[in-house]
Amino acid sequence: MEAAPAKIRGRTPRRLASASPGSALLGKCLATLAALTALQAADPTGPPEAVTVRVELQATFYPPPYDKSRPPAQPPAPRVLHCEATCTFNRRKWYITWTSPTLNLRPELLFDGTNTLSKRTIIRPPKAVPGMVERYGAKPLQPLPAGLPVWIQVTPGPFDPEGDIRQNLLWLACASSRSNLRRLPGLPVPHAIARFETPAFDHPVEREHFNDSLGLLRRARWLFPPQFDPPPAPNPYLSRSSQNADERRGYAAGGRRWPGEEGRPMAEYRVLSWTNFHGWHIPVSFTYQAKWPDAMYRRLGWDPARVSTKRAEARGQATVWPTHPGDPFPALLTNGVTYSVTDHRFRHPTRLVDAIHYTLTNATALPPTNDARLQQLFQVEVQRAPVDPLLAAAGPSPVVRGVWLAVLFIVTIAGGSLWLWRAMARDRRRNSTPT
Repeated sequence: MEAAPAKIRGRTPRRLASASPGSALLGKCLATLAALTALQAADPTGPPEAVTVRVELQATFYPPPYDKSRPPAQPPAPRVLHCEATCTFNRRKWYITWTSPTLNLRPELLFDGTNTLSKRTIIRPPKAVPGMVERYGAKPLQPLPAGLPVWIQVTPGPFDPEGDIRQNLLWLACASSRSNLRRLPGLPVPHAIARFETPAFDHPVEREHFNDSLGLLRRARWLFPPQFDPPPAPNPYLSRSSQNADERRGYAAGGRRWPGEEGRPMAEYRVLSWTNFHGWHIPVSFTYQAKWPDAMYRRLGWDPARVSTKRAEARGQATVWPTHPGDPFPALLTNGVTYSVTDHRFRHPTRLVDAIHYTLTNATALPPTNDARLQQLFQVEVQRAPVDPLLAAAGPSPVVRGVWLAVLFIVTIAGGSLWLWRAMARDRRRNSTPT
């Protein structure tokens, strides 16, 4: 929609033309300012158009050196992953969908400004793996029945913690704006799946953003963290259970750090080229590289200078075009569809409740967290769930311990004062008694 021509009070255009050059320049500045003000009044959040990017990405994983029985001269073949993606985003929201030849799913992710919704759709009917029936007596796979609910996962914030390196790099290229990163505890490592890896947010980062109103990431370098101090950054997306309590406890004590690696580069993401749209810098090609710690190789008696310590690398190429004004932003929820929702907005701080599960029908938006039905489901889960063993072993928090110590001190002082007062009262009565 075009803004109506702004009217400037005071001089008419004829008088402006006949005025001095300084007055004419001032009039032009006022006219430009009025036009910009009218545009901002029409859309105070900026240009309504979004940007759509089509990305081709190839990522390569290199297995770690688990033991010395595997000679470093004959490393196992790396795993190569491909994907094609479409990303649509502006300053407030983003949408990412991608497919891969080796993945029978089409992930879709949408950040609506508050939460990230994730949907994964099966592309092809499942097929039986050759030899499975004869070798293990497995039954042939049957086509999925019609009418099954569509699985949706809801995560607070602008990040999906269950993405692999492909999805995380797409997120870095299209959704790593300054405003989005301010909502996270740190910049997650792209090759880590934050839902299941404790140190996803634990690495110090040196980063640089494009200098525009969108502020996408231009370069980032992750460093190996210090061994003990400061303490590891919390991972608010980590899946908690009694089974992984020992792992979480060991990492909190610094058990998974690598001595001698502190402050050394571990991974790097760089935008190689970009284009410009409405003053926004949009990545067109980017690269990513990560390495295993040299200490891992030294522990096995290998010389890191003679053995490749590469962990992962990726390269992406993108094509950018603007979204036409008035085009609706992609959506994940549709009327007439039944969704099975795993909602991670409901996470208890001390009990092992990371999410609640419910069914959603004929809805185009998520219910709020104060919805009575969802709150009831959450309370039921909290009552049934045990306390996190990591917190139970650690005992009460420092604040609770301080409160109990203060109460104990006050009770001790009050009790001692009362005892002393009663003792002095008995002595006075004894002294005042006539002999």
